[in-house]
Amino acid sequence: MLLIAIIELPGAFCAWFDGTSLASGDDDSDPQCKAVRLAYRAGRTHTTPDDEDDYYVTVAATDTELRLLEEYAGYCLNANTDEPDEREIEAAQKVMERAAAARAQLRARKAADTRCGQAPAGPQP
Repeated sequence: MLLIAIIELPGAFCAWFDGTSLASGDDDSDPQCKAVRLAYRAGRTHTTPDDEDDYYVTVAATDTELRLLEEYAGYCLNANTDEPDEREIEAAQKVMERAAAARAQLRARKAADTRCGQAPAGPQP
């Protein structure tokens, strides 16, 4: 059974990500890209309490999907070298940190399940 983690993607990253070929479905021939797109589209959008114009998206993702989101956050950072958008840069850094932390959490859960002699647990937020 696949282990799932929940990650919050800042709105500034989502706005950038929405313009990528992965988010548009152009890369759906790659099963991993399609899985990320579907997980992202299935995510839930939340507005922040103190700023209704700001938002974030919660996404349930596997380790592979988290890795690809982390990779795309790196692309976002690289895309912002000529004309830096501070909000996108900060958001991409948060995605990289959150994805890495979520992946570490998934590895720890898998190791704990294995040590207990059980099959890995199903989705858990």
